Amino acid sequence: MNEPEYDGVSQDLSPKGMSISSRRALPMNSSITVQFNGNIGNIRVEGRVIWVSSPPGVDSIMGIRFTSTNDELLNIYNKRVRYR
Repeated sequence: MNEPEYDGVSQDLSPKGMSISSRRALPMNSSITVQFNGNIGNIRVEGRVIWVSSPPGVDSIMGIRFTSTNDELLNIYNKRVRYR
């Protein structure tokens, strides 16, 4: 069975997690697979929703804590932090 897919915009990426702005938030403690697409390639990482902020009339923001690691994503993060 295919899992539902939702689009979102990544924010505040760190080695331990990130936030995602989306039109639809998942419930707290939900498992999530985040897939990064675009110029960094296709990278997947597993996580869990640890907080949700959804004020009325505004896109929701979810805090995600990674439950798996992805060396490729960590390398990209470290390179971007180094060049700031």
